[in-house]
Amino acid sequence: MSLAKQFGIGFFVVLFLVFVGTLWVNVHNTRDFIQQQLASHAQDTATSLGLSITPYVGDEENLPIIDTMTNAIFDRGYYRSIKLTNADDQVILEKSNPKAMQSVPSWFINLFEIEAPVATTNLNTGWQIAGSLQVTSNPGFGYEQLWRNTIATTWLVIAIFVLAMVFVWVMV
Repeated sequence: MSLAKQFGIGFFVVLFLVFVGTLWVNVHNTRDFIQQQLASHAQDTATSLGLSITPYVGDEENLPIIDTMTNAIFDRGYYRSIKLTNADDQVILEKSNPKAMQSVPSWFINLFEIEAPVATTNLNTGWQIAGSLQVTSNPGFGYEQLWRNTIATTWLVIAIFVLAMVFVWVMV
């Protein structure tokens, strides 16, 4: 085998490893960032919704008000579940959404699993705990963003890879 072919094959192998490594690191870093954003989003929602519904917790007549406030936030689809329990840990209100998104392949979801963070806040009335609110972010939107980022990064790296191979072919 000629030196030019050895150089071309060696360069191809190195570029391929750089491609795979770059893609892997990019996807994992993006996934970690999305998980942190989901955790922050869930905690912010738990805190703000908890403060909004606290005056109404403990009175059965106020359940429609609590339900309306919860629906206003939950119906946008950014949450997997919202659960409100009273001081005796009895569920007062619970809402849930499916995890999977149609536009992301299931193999990708299985390969790069995003843990949906759960944020909890206590609802206090004076000096007593009236209940607690749990908010779980929906990782489906995170999967969509991660999938789009992976596709964009893949195309970019493939383009650079092809240009580098053309450059090596012209030079050799």
